[in-house]
Amino acid sequence: MQPIVNELKEEMDNFYRMEEVFTNTYDDSMLLNYYGITHSSSSNDSNTKEFMEKMGFKTAPSFEGYNRGGIISVDSLLGLKYQIAAVRAEKFSSYDYTENNYYKKVLEQDEYIVYENPFALPIAFMVNKDLKNVNISNVNAFDLNNNILSSMVKSEEIINKPLEITEIESNNLTSITKDGETYYKKINQDEDASIIFTVEASDNNPVYMFLRSELYENKINNYNQVLVKINDSKEFPQFDSGNYNVEYIGTYEEGNEIKIEVNLKREQFSLKELQVYSCDVSKFAEIYNDLNENTITNTVYKDGYIKGNINVPEDKTLLYTSIPYDKGWSVTVDGIEVEYIKILDGLIGVELNEGNHNIEFKYKTPGLLLGSIISLLAIFIIIFIVDKNKIIDILNYNVISSIKIYHLIWLYMMIETLFLIIPYTTNDSYNGKLFLKHYIPTEKYDEEKLDKYMKRNNKHALSVLVAWIVMNLFLYIIYINYNLSTLYIYLVFIIYYWCDMFCINIWCPFHRLFFKSKCCNECRIYNWDHVMYCTPLLLIRSFW
Repeated sequence: MQPIVNELKEEMDNFYRMEEVFTNTYDDSMLLNYYGITHSSSSNDSNTKEFMEKMGFKTAPSFEGYNRGGIISVDSLLGLKYQIAAVRAEKFSSYDYTENNYYKKVLEQDEYIVYENPFALPIAFMVNKDLKNVNISNVNAFDLNNNILSSMVKSEEIINKPLEITEIESNNLTSITKDGETYYKKINQDEDASIIFTVEASDNNPVYMFLRSELYENKINNYNQVLVKINDSKEFPQFDSGNYNVEYIGTYEEGNEIKIEVNLKREQFSLKELQVYSCDVSKFAEIYNDLNENTITNTVYKDGYIKGNINVPEDKTLLYTSIPYDKGWSVTVDGIEVEYIKILDGLIGVELNEGNHNIEFKYKTPGLLLGSIISLLAIFIIIFIVDKNKIIDILNYNVISSIKIYHLIWLYMMIETLFLIIPYTTNDSYNGKLFLKHYIPTEKYDEEKLDKYMKRNNKHALSVLVAWIVMNLFLYIIYINYNLSTLYIYLVFIIYYWCDMFCINIWCPFHRLFFKSKCCNECRIYNWDHVMYCTPLLLIRSFW
């Protein structure tokens, strides 16, 4: 898929995003070097998570997922220009993608199809200052999108319109309603059970739906799993670990009947409401044209940096950006640093004066310098201030017979290292991405190019290995000649471990100086870290 991504990036004349409408990994954007929406991180920002959830996407404490697409007007506000679909969806942890008639098919290559959003807006554009007053709480994704769009252009137009549910039919289910939530339970546990909602299309526009459950949202029931079928054809899961999102269910003509069948995968199920809306594309096109008149131009961007020009009209003095709000950003306008504000509880906005301006965004990780200083001071304290005899006493504590604490530490690290570097034991693709068993064979690829790529990376890996051996031999010579205690080996191990965390989260010399890879996900020595920071433990002369 990398050649497709590269081709799409060349076509972009501004900062836009692209997304997969199938699930491969949550960090494919990092692996393939494109700007997307789906993201997973153990340090995921809560503001971004909550904002994306309000926009109708599946979120969790550690990720946001685009799944099979969002509301077309939401995609536009987030700068989503391209959707990449897999021809053979069964290859991935997903269900077939339903083609949206309003996204243009622009490329079909190998096993992928690319669709273009004709209403994509770049990362920054001018809007009316009323957007600051939009409250994103206690409103569903469709109505919130209406509020956002109307405030941006100061209009009363309603883009997303609710469709009426004309009939509800249940099969093999009993139900009770409490505090607005309806609880369904199977009558016969051995038979299938379902709820069928009938909806009538009111116009010729794309239709979206969302099944809402307060129990699921409040984590009271995390496994409220169902399989949804639309007119006995399109199907998709909801209420599991990866699916709780607004879903596009097709484009219909006025008067068409839409059957939404919710099939229970468990014995019981709870539902607050079914939201079904159509998006008036012609009215949204008018708003898009209005917003597209004052977008950022001459844009220069890279990770953590955006620069461009913006024309500010009299009636739109708030710069909207789809940049997640974070205190690490600094903004300058015409060379002067200015304050920025949080809009929609999750994005960056900048208030500007009428006229033409040069604007620049820079990002620095908050607390990076302070954190590095504290970490170095902690190591200094351990080495030079703390009574090393106390540390030695702890490490020498007898757990069972002559087995001491440091024996167990050593054994644990060695076993974990072996498990990570042996293909047979590495069953998850996160640590085992270098092993063949995690990949599906393909026929169409450039063998010569792949061979060069592998040889280059193997050469760099060998260079790293030689450099690492030489450095640790030097360490071993010092250890032997100065007759240092085992404690110093453990201190070096702690320093190596800290360096590993530094490489992963801040700056990696192997990435910058050797492999020139786009991210850790495609690094040739990705799973060498345990071997490297455990190396000092091998220098201990006597295990007992």
